[in-house]
Amino acid sequence: MRQKSVWAFPTIVLAGVALAIPLTTMSAQAVVPGSATPAKAVTPTATTARPAGTITLATGEQVRTTVQANGAVTRSARPLAGNGPGQVMISRTQGSDQYVMPTDAAPYLGRFLDPAIFDVTRLATAQTANHRLAVSISYTGKTPSVPGVTITSAAAGVAQGYLTPASSVTFGQALSAQWKADAAAGWPRHSTLFSSSGSGIRKITADLPAAPAVAHPDYPQYTLIVKVIGPDGKPEADGELSVTNLDNANKVSATVEVVDGEARLSIPKGHYSAWALDDTLDQAGAEHVRFTTAPQFTFTGSGQTITIDHRQATVAPKLTLPKPAALDGYAFTFQRTGGDGYQAVETLQTSTPVDFRYAPTKATTIGRVDTFQKWSLSGGSGSKAYTYDLATAAARIPATSPYVFTAKDLATIKARYYNDGGHHDPAFFRSADYPHEASDVADYIPLRLGTARTEYVGATGTPTWFDQVVTDVNDFGDLDYDELIAPSRKIPAGTTLTANWLRGPLAAGIPKQRGSGEASDEEGETSCFACRTSKALSLTLRGVTDSDAYHYEDVLGAPDGLPVSRFRFYLNGKKIDDQTDQSGDNFTVPTGKASYRVIYDQDRRVAKPLQSTISRTELTFSSAKGTGPKVPASLSCPVGTACRMLPIVQAKLALPTDLNGRLPIGKSTVTMTVARIQHAGTATAKKATLEIRPADNDWSTVKLTSIGGGRFRGTIDNSADLAGLDVDVRFSGTDTAGSTFTQTVVRAYTVAGS
Repeated sequence: MRQKSVWAFPTIVLAGVALAIPLTTMSAQAVVPGSATPAKAVTPTATTARPAGTITLATGEQVRTTVQANGAVTRSARPLAGNGPGQVMISRTQGSDQYVMPTDAAPYLGRFLDPAIFDVTRLATAQTANHRLAVSISYTGKTPSVPGVTITSAAAGVAQGYLTPASSVTFGQALSAQWKADAAAGWPRHSTLFSSSGSGIRKITADLPAAPAVAHPDYPQYTLIVKVIGPDGKPEADGELSVTNLDNANKVSATVEVVDGEARLSIPKGHYSAWALDDTLDQAGAEHVRFTTAPQFTFTGSGQTITIDHRQATVAPKLTLPKPAALDGYAFTFQRTGGDGYQAVETLQTSTPVDFRYAPTKATTIGRVDTFQKWSLSGGSGSKAYTYDLATAAARIPATSPYVFTAKDLATIKARYYNDGGHHDPAFFRSADYPHEASDVADYIPLRLGTARTEYVGATGTPTWFDQVVTDVNDFGDLDYDELIAPSRKIPAGTTLTANWLRGPLAAGIPKQRGSGEASDEEGETSCFACRTSKALSLTLRGVTDSDAYHYEDVLGAPDGLPVSRFRFYLNGKKIDDQTDQSGDNFTVPTGKASYRVIYDQDRRVAKPLQSTISRTELTFSSAKGTGPKVPASLSCPVGTACRMLPIVQAKLALPTDLNGRLPIGKSTVTMTVARIQHAGTATAKKATLEIRPADNDWSTVKLTSIGGGRFRGTIDNSADLAGLDVDVRFSGTDTAGSTFTQTVVRAYTVAGS
């Protein structure tokens, strides 16, 4: 028998498995407090934040980390193409620490690989400027040659070295090859990894700061034996088993290696749940995945044995749809809630069809068992392209399949995705979050910008849907110009909606928020963007907005640290704040009437767009204590209570461009809307102006005519000599209360060729 390895945590493990598509904890872009100065209110504001950056695992996969306003950390992992069977990824979360790894590394954890190598929380704080991962290697024989590792010193059986993001790919491929060889040979016993002539690796350890000390409760321990039977009826040669205590998750949380069909644990008496995932390749290279649980059992003492038999995993999830569609992404989530309310979660994700089957569960008496399934599919082509986004939830692992969705079960979204020509490998995801779901997942689905399609959305129950467009899925650095999101919302069956993504001009603004009863966005932010108390004022812009009132994107900065935006705030003509890479803050203000001005400059060229490259947003308004509508109960106030909305006006320009951001030669009718921001009351639009300027030319005025309701209409006439050139726009709006808004956008559109 091979040596068994166990790596356990002091409290519950939230486990997730992803196949082929990034494993993602969904969240809108993070926000953090702005810095305070003597001129500002003490209370910090939610403005923008920098992500912790990108971590490259020892096996070559990338994990993108973002810190939310409340300190929570969200990550999305990208598998390494061609590395491992099915590009399978596992994620296990414990408290504030998360472990992310490919499944072909799992059998070697604790024996040859230190689990800390995949602790992305500690890696985020330890990574160096050059992103090297320092490792220690214990070995036998002569100094080893480890694939991908640069050895810097070696003595007395211990070598020091490092992996780089590039060389980690080599290490990951070597580990995958080792996994395949061991699996094909029936997992023979060996004492070293990557054995070669005269040397062998005993263990590879990450040189990371020590983990915080953890208290281990002292309970009487007894031996539990778990027999795991494979789908072929034979003892499971190699696998992993997760076990959690349903009475108190702090007592037991362990991930145990299954060797020769058996796992042993020393645990206290009590009620437990256990589950196992079997992932194998047949001789033809097809992948077979089985998920089986012992959802609830009572452990009475030493020598007790339970069995998890993967032959019971017979249910294959299937769909019946109105029109044929191919699978783009599938997620199966098992969520076990104990009697103490703690939730253990395991998720499987795949972007390609696999033979996946699960074992149904019976009713439980402690806590609850929930499963969530989500599908993304696509069909048709050209103008007839369509997609399906579907979700189901059940208070068990269901025993029936297929799931039938008819036309009346679906909502319809007419979606258009505009393209400025500067993005590569864009992607889209739409996730469904159920009220009792501990974590939400979604797949990055490849997307073509400059296209339109029909999107069908359906679900059992009433999840909240969250949409996001990523303009470059390969950009896993700190630049955050690549994510445009829509706040979470319900999408009832039978409704027909429209969605216009990335329709320019793209520049800063204050987006609309969802109403009471719905999250404002995926991170749950429900703060007012522009409001005040008697002595404090909070104002925050979103770095990028498009023509949709709800879409927005936060701008966090450039990888090289050079500023890409600047926020200035003036009180009665005096500048009291000037910050880079910030889009707002909180300020101490007088109670009496005062005039305010904001200038926000932004340079998007680091993201390499061809349109909307540089912009300036200016707004002015007057405010005093007790003026303006009260902030609605659905929103919180960052600067106190008895908060009122600020009288800020915005101008929105609707350019009738094609899907590639082009206006034709000749005349085009444009419309501008001038109105107060959401919840700020109404004020009559008094004036609107529009100017255009071909590159390196003077501004020319476009005559606008009021058509009522704060809307103005005009005609842009592009002469033939502008064919193929980019055009800047400058537009403004003023209301009867004297609030103004002016925005200048460089390369707002392109004149189509002749």
